[in-house]
Amino acid sequence: MFYRNKVKKQLKEQLLTLRRRVAKLERLEAQRRKADEEIEQARYDLNQIFNAAVPLCVIAGDHTILRVNDTFCSLFGMEKEQVVGQNCCKVWQGPLCNTADCPLEQILSRGAKLSVYEVDKKLNSGQTISCLITAVPYLELKGEVIGIVENFTDITEHRRTEKELQDYRTRLEEIIAERTAQLTAANKQLEQEIAERRRAEEAAKRAYAELNQIFNAAADGMCLISKDLKIIRVNETFCQMFPMFKLGGGDKPQGKGIEVKDN
Repeated sequence: MFYRNKVKKQLKEQLLTLRRRVAKLERLEAQRRKADEEIEQARYDLNQIFNAAVPLCVIAGDHTILRVNDTFCSLFGMEKEQVVGQNCCKVWQGPLCNTADCPLEQILSRGAKLSVYEVDKKLNSGQTISCLITAVPYLELKGEVIGIVENFTDITEHRRTEKELQDYRTRLEEIIAERTAQLTAANKQLEQEIAERRRAEEAAKRAYAELNQIFNAAADGMCLISKDLKIIRVNETFCQMFPMFKLGGGDKPQGKGIEVKDN
């Protein structure tokens, strides 16, 4: 009887211990499920963010494309199955591929923290787009660099706008040069015309002075009469011949009964 009671007591203690362990395991399992759900939610959130972000591509140290997002596939018109696992140089051939300036080589071999370059990509549709590519290190959990993450910015429209602005600027400079040349030529011609007019005026003044000198020095009296019978000019000999007249300003005769025309 004593032995039976002792066994019952031991079994009860073992059962209680077992229940405690089961309860603890259930709590741990609940915590694990909660942690798994949180991890899954975080993975889902990160996946949404990754696919909603700018075009992104993850490249391993051997140039193998590990992952791309939806916007990358949309930009280049490709499916993920066509890209993942391929050599990056085969997906988009850039000027830095297979050179020491390759962004992957810069980051892996030379410890660069950032690499920025431009590349033109011809799509399957035949269209060529221009991209600005920014590469940063891709790290494993321990912080070791194992590849790069590249993001792509479509700058096709920006380049087109720049080219249009450059063409417009070039054309504007050509127009300004043409107008400047025209104005310079016109100004030169105007200066020539002014110089010729001055020479003509000086020649006219000299001719007038010479003719006036000849007119007044003539031995014969000379008188100019207008068609309305007005004396408009006489020379000195004329005045000497007819003392009743005398010269006024501009060789105009002055005297009684004589109508003089003012010019």
